[in-house]
Amino acid sequence: VWILRGHLSKKTLLILLIAVPFASIIGATLFSKGLSSTEINHDNVAGRLEFFDSSGVVSAYQFSAIMDDRTSPICSGLNGKIFRAGTEPVPPMTFNCRSTLIPITKYEEWEADTHVGKTPINEFIEENIGKGFATK
Repeated sequence: VWILRGHLSKKTLLILLIAVPFASIIGATLFSKGLSSTEINHDNVAGRLEFFDSSGVVSAYQFSAIMDDRTSPICSGLNGKIFRAGTEPVPPMTFNCRSTLIPITKYEEWEADTHVGKTPINEFIEENIGKGFATK
């Protein structure tokens, strides 16, 4: 409509014709990169869990997040938390998640965590899963 009414100059129109498709390509590329890294992390964590669970020596898992300005609130909250095997939240927790699970063997002493701050851990996960992924 703006073009038809003459509100856009030829220069602005030319910039839009070049910039919009370029921005779409960049956006699609970044989305594809994020999607593929999320899927790779999913497969990596699933394979590790299958291996560790079949070993017979793993009794718990510690959630491990990469802590930086791209870390989501759920992964920040779960970082360092310990879960009895079979009750652990399995990454990826959000789009572009980089978290993983570290096995704890039956030969190590451990105690399962029950809260993130004052919130029961399962409630925290339920409230935050899939939310707040970083845009950087």
